[in-house]
Amino acid sequence: MGSDGVLSFKKIALLLLVILNFLHADVEEAVNLYGEEKYDKAYQKFNQYCEDKDGKACNYLGLMYYYGKGVDKDVDFAVSSLQKSCNRDNPMGCYNLAKLSKEPDSFKLESNKAYELFKKAYDLYKVGCDKNRDDGASCYGLADMFYYGDGFKRNRQNAYNYYKKSCDNKNAMGCFKVAVMKEIGEGTYIDKLGAIKFYANACDANVARACHKLGVKHAYGDGVKKDIKKAVSYFHKSCSLGIENSCISYSNLNGHK
Repeated sequence: MGSDGVLSFKKIALLLLVILNFLHADVEEAVNLYGEEKYDKAYQKFNQYCEDKDGKACNYLGLMYYYGKGVDKDVDFAVSSLQKSCNRDNPMGCYNLAKLSKEPDSFKLESNKAYELFKKAYDLYKVGCDKNRDDGASCYGLADMFYYGDGFKRNRQNAYNYYKKSCDNKNAMGCFKVAVMKEIGEGTYIDKLGAIKFYANACDANVARACHKLGVKHAYGDGVKKDIKKAVSYFHKSCSLGIENSCISYSNLNGHK
């Protein structure tokens, strides 16, 4: 291949990378819309990107149809979408397809199919977590599997270790789970001061429950010095992120800071 051919190949590869990054950003935008319960807009994007063979989009599309969020509940279409996600090597699709089949009055899978799906999800999560330092989501997925015993026996210590790794890889929910487990000594030793640190990391990344926890702790002096002003600040933030109890606490304390 001549120099012009090599150059053309590099240009094509670069263009494909740009397109993939663009699609990834759009899917993440749809995930954010889903989290904000803006289901109509999220559905439009997930439906489009699933048709474009994005496994993550198919996973969320399946969940929307399974739970009837923004669309009429359609379990058959949900199963089809989750299977597409899994076929495209998205571990969440494999995991959710297996997990939902275990729910009461849910769809049923063929014998051993759920185990095979859990195994595939585990393998995909493991590769992502071990080989990509930025893949906190895969580490979090592994942690959930160990925590809930999906596909194998529960192991809370392994769960804690993978939640910690997901937090180290910038997954905010991983930081929240580490804080919860440190606070009660689940899978690790009790470390209330350490829990405060991880709650703060999660709150900084807008995990509403973490901000609420910090509000409670500062309001009552639980593990930290009592500080009503800080409690009010944390309750205000968690209220703005959608926790109703935080709004009540903010209203009750705001005049006493």
